[in-house]
Amino acid sequence: MLEPAILLMDEPFAAVDPATKRRMCKTIEGVREAFGCTMVFVTHDFYEA
Repeated sequence: MLEPAILLMDEPFAAVDPATKRRMCKTIEGVREAFGCTMVFVTHDFYEA
């Protein structure tokens, strides 16, 4: 099983519809909780930040 120390995401929501974005947010939260790793999330969206 992989146990990443850090997860880098470069605008993961840039080209997805709102429903997919909500599902992806839940998935990302689950990954963070499961692995307890540091996440770097790049975005140009003020509200996402």
